[in-house]
Amino acid sequence: MAPDYRPSFDSPLTRAAQSAPSTAAGIRMVEHAVWEARQEGLKPRDAPELMDALEWLGITYLREDQPARAESPLLDALRFYRRLSGVDHPRVKYLTANLIAAYQAQGRDVPGISRLERKLSTAGKDGPITRRVNRLRYKLFNAYWTAGRTQDAFKLFRDALRVSARAQGPECADCLVLRHQLAWQYLDAELPEGLPLLERNITALERTGCRVPTLAFRRSELAMVYLWFGRPHDAVKTARRGLDDLAGIEDKEARRVRDELLRIYANAADELAQD
Repeated sequence: MAPDYRPSFDSPLTRAAQSAPSTAAGIRMVEHAVWEARQEGLKPRDAPELMDALEWLGITYLREDQPARAESPLLDALRFYRRLSGVDHPRVKYLTANLIAAYQAQGRDVPGISRLERKLSTAGKDGPITRRVNRLRYKLFNAYWTAGRTQDAFKLFRDALRVSARAQGPECADCLVLRHQLAWQYLDAELPEGLPLLERNITALERTGCRVPTLAFRRSELAMVYLWFGRPHDAVKTARRGLDDLAGIEDKEARRVRDELLRIYANAADELAQD
């Protein structure tokens, strides 16, 4: 476990569970709250107030020697905090270590890696992108990540991108999709390697003559990422180009993208004004 992190468990639900008459009563309290959220059509990750409680639930199950029941809450919490805080955050490392401990306590590795590798190979991991291949690739990425095999996770997309570029050219449709997917895998982990991939896709889209609203939307994504990485000047420039792309186009899609570009432009302009 990560030695520099100790869970605070400070959400109202977790505090109530910890104050319950018994550990079993606290567990039931959290499980009921998760059940109620799902009855309302929410997944746990859609209810951030549950994440702290799910972390507590997974750790508690481990302490109670119930590793099989610890898996699901730990995995839900890990996915949420990994996206929120990045892969290097102590909380994420702590959750990963505990999830691996839950698997090891059952005498097994992170489940599904070998099976997913076989399925992806059979489905043609380096062939044309299909919905099935995409789904398998994402599942295997998450399995690698959970097992702490970070480089294998990213290599999965890098290899597919390299093979597609060699077979069809670096600006083919599959390369655009794979480069975009790889970029956001990096960015979700708060890794800057995703930024040049988005920039390269914008250049490719300009050359290949894609639909104007699509190009403008990709510019809005890039502008937003520039803001994340403290580059408001580039964000303003990119958002302005997207607005120029949409000049004279007034359909519903264009209006939606224009609103997003204007929002990002205003935020970036505010940051520049404060400097």
